[in-house]
Amino acid sequence: MNYPHIELPFALPFGILAITLPFGILYGKGMRTASRMRHEAKHWDDMWRLWCVGFYALYFYEYFRGRVKGLDHHSAYLNISFEIAARKA
Repeated sequence: MNYPHIELPFALPFGILAITLPFGILYGKGMRTASRMRHEAKHWDDMWRLWCVGFYALYFYEYFRGRVKGLDHHSAYLNISFEIAARKA
């Protein structure tokens, strides 16, 4: 599936390097690299396979489940199944 890659002229907030949204993939300034593009492309494929809402619902469910289990923000993020799969991409 084709998806627009949009590199912004500024950094994204909260330390976000890139983010996959239904209209395309946004990269903070200087963050559009080949490995990050593969990572975000995996998210894009997962997002459309699960009809967007399903992807975001599962993504945030897994994140908050990790937080409830006592993980800090970074550890909860790293343990999301979609992030694990995207890191392997």
